[in-house]
Amino acid sequence: MNNTEISHRINILVEKLNNKLVDYYKTHFKILEPKKILREDGKKYSKLIERSEAGAGTYSHSVYGFIDLNTGDILKAASWKAPAKGKRASINDDDYGMMACGPYGIHYIKGPNYSWD
Repeated sequence: MNNTEISHRINILVEKLNNKLVDYYKTHFKILEPKKILREDGKKYSKLIERSEAGAGTYSHSVYGFIDLNTGDILKAASWKAPAKGKRASINDDDYGMMACGPYGIHYIKGPNYSWD
C-alpha cells in the first residue's frame, strides 16, 4: 500500500473516530462538547491529537495515538512526541483499525481498556 492510500485510510479512521466520539458523548456526557481527533503528520508518523474544550474558547490537547506512515501500523502514545512499541492494529484492517481504539485513546496490549459502550 502506498503513502497516498495510507493517508486516505487515516482520514477515514479520523472521521470514524470523530463520529464515535459524538455518539459516545451523547450517551455518557450529554452536557459536554465532544472531543475531536485531529491529524498532524510528521516524517515517520501521523500523530492523532485529541482536542477538548477547556472553556472560554480555549482548548486542551493530548495525544490519542500514532500511525506509522510507511506501514499503517496503529500505535499507542508513549509521550507527546513518540509512540509506544508494539502494533495495536493496522489502518489496512477491514475496520481501519477501530478495534484498537477506545474513547480515551489506543488500547493497551495487556491490562484494562475502555470500550465505546
